[in-house]
Amino acid sequence: MKVKGKRKDYKVGEKTVNGNTYLVVKLNKGINPITGKQNQKTITAKSLEELQTKVNDYLGIEQIVPGSEITLEEWVGRTIKLDAVANNENTIVGKESACRNWVVPYAGKISLCDLTVDTLLPIFEAMQEKGIKSLGRTRTLLSTSLDLAVERGLIDSNPVAFIKLPDPVSETRYYFTEEDNAAFLRRCDEIDPVYGLYFKFMLETGMRPSEGLGLTWDCIDFENGFLVIRQQLKIHRKGPHNGQLYIQPWTKNKIVRKIPLSRAMKRTLRAIKDE
Repeated sequence: MKVKGKRKDYKVGEKTVNGNTYLVVKLNKGINPITGKQNQKTITAKSLEELQTKVNDYLGIEQIVPGSEITLEEWVGRTIKLDAVANNENTIVGKESACRNWVVPYAGKISLCDLTVDTLLPIFEAMQEKGIKSLGRTRTLLSTSLDLAVERGLIDSNPVAFIKLPDPVSETRYYFTEEDNAAFLRRCDEIDPVYGLYFKFMLETGMRPSEGLGLTWDCIDFENGFLVIRQQLKIHRKGPHNGQLYIQPWTKNKIVRKIPLSRAMKRTLRAIKDE
């Protein structure tokens, strides 16, 4: 099974995520000038027709304007829309925020053909000056967008590949001791016993907050004493359901985890369920 590209056909594979099977194709994006390794773009879809459409969009088989006539702001906006199907809603919101807050003010009006290391550096210098820690994510957003511009023949090379970000400043982290945990849980119980139970559960299992808030009774295997983490509580950040909570049927890394429950926690949960 294959899909058609500009100059050759691409072999289609399959992958299964949470019981759902998707078609997958990998496209070469060129050699990274720093690492010397081949960059690849993975595209997934539920049907061959949908996959072909995404490949066409990515490779720019449709007629597009020259690189001298499109600005960085317009191009990054287009690539974010292309990624909207493959990424979850919060990821897209984060990319749109990075584009709006950093790319647009400092380099958004520059045409693709006029982009250089020097024209892009002000983005990262401004972020660093204001203490923003997401320099790496913004660099990835720009790098991915301009890799696509190279693939479509709009520019000859990707200037982001030659930008080296400063090493992150290490932070001093404080980790709770057993005494800290006990004092924290006592204070939670004083405020509201429900908070105490929630945070005790979180400390015992090591779940992410969104995973803890997204738990339902069918996530708990009382018979075998396991907690199954396979979903999380999220909030719509845009669209007609903006601000509404919903259960996302996968975790951040899309991996189902099983965590053993202590006897005490198992008894507590059983008592709550039987109430």
